[in-house]
Amino acid sequence: LTLLFSSNLKAFSQPPYPTQMKVLLAKPKVKTEAGAVEFGIKFLKAIGSRQCYSDQELENHVRIAYRRSFRPDGITRQFQAILSTGSLVEYSRSIKHPTLVLHGSEDRFLPPSHGRRLTKDINGASIEIINGMAHDIPLYYTQRLVSSIANHIQNTN
Repeated sequence: LTLLFSSNLKAFSQPPYPTQMKVLLAKPKVKTEAGAVEFGIKFLKAIGSRQCYSDQELENHVRIAYRRSFRPDGITRQFQAILSTGSLVEYSRSIKHPTLVLHGSEDRFLPPSHGRRLTKDINGASIEIINGMAHDIPLYYTQRLVSSIANHIQNTN
């Protein structure tokens, strides 16, 4: 089992940083592609691995995502669903399979303390904090993630 940017929402877990919270709770009033791209860039700059994208790459990424499917209220609904779920500690403690928790050192949405707490609640779990990564998966980190997951699978068989 591999968990990426995860939390079991244990009581008193560190909340998202204020900048990230503000973006998560913002209800974009977007009526055009240009407005959606502007909001998407702001959102990804708040939660993403900033050093991994040029401004042009970020804009292209957001524009492609917009054209595929744009549902601005989806971000807010997902965040509300996460918050209303409540603690998942009971479930994480019931996991009986080798588990790797992967978390970015620069994640400001779910700070690394969430991954560490989750790892403690899963018997025998291990954690890898990936230096410089935030709450996204930029191409820069894909090889590292693939290698970590492949090693985990290989070592559990």
